[in-house]
Amino acid sequence: MSLEPIETPGLLSLVTIRTIHRRTFGIPPGGPIDPEHARIAHRFFSNADEKGLLEIWFAGQMRWRALHATWVACAGAGMHASVDGQGIRLPARFLVRAGAELMLSAEHAGQVGYLSLDDGVRQLTPTLVPSSYRSFASDSLVPNAPERPIVPVMPGPDDLDLQELLGREFTLDPRSNSLGWRLVERVDIKANRRRSGPTVPGTIQLTPNGSLIILGPDGPTLGGYPRIGVIPSHALGQLGRIGFGVKFKFLRARLGAGDSAD
Repeated sequence: MSLEPIETPGLLSLVTIRTIHRRTFGIPPGGPIDPEHARIAHRFFSNADEKGLLEIWFAGQMRWRALHATWVACAGAGMHASVDGQGIRLPARFLVRAGAELMLSAEHAGQVGYLSLDDGVRQLTPTLVPSSYRSFASDSLVPNAPERPIVPVMPGPDDLDLQELLGREFTLDPRSNSLGWRLVERVDIKANRRRSGPTVPGTIQLTPNGSLIILGPDGPTLGGYPRIGVIPSHALGQLGRIGFGVKFKFLRARLGAGDSAD
């Protein structure tokens, strides 16, 4: 990779937009948290979907130095970029000259953004390898609240009352990653643990203590927790745009033409 890390707080992952679905073998689909913005970053170079790009879960300002002149494309909700202190309006493709410093940040901790290079990102240096399976440890990553986001949700396959999720506010917990998002708030629903059943990204699981987990693209394909709801696949990327500590609401969605739960 032609960018040398200076400071990289947060989580970094090498992802591809094209995923191989092997749920039959228990393998999660993987892929980007926010496919829409990942595609925007990639399309600046006309990169194929199987080319790699960098997925960034922000926890502060990230800084790199260009080892040689490098064209970079960035996209993401609330994402900001500058080169040697000069701001870049995103999404955009721009040149980072040799020795220049690239700074990337987001409005809120926990938001996800993407960085693409010409012909894709092929590898990460050892200092860029904090695994996507780690989570943010600090509970102090609480941003200023933007306009209240709305996330659509459909009833889950188990016989649970979806109404408990509607009409109230929830918050994404910093203990989240591409395996899944934890919610800070709990619900007062009692449900017995059941036999393991199939899950998809966007499945909302109810744990015995009332905590909620929304499965991400690297989440398991089977789970024993009751499934109270499912976020449609086209809307799952919204969770990567909200940020930690920001209040949002669920809205009951109807499955229409072209929509799917996986």
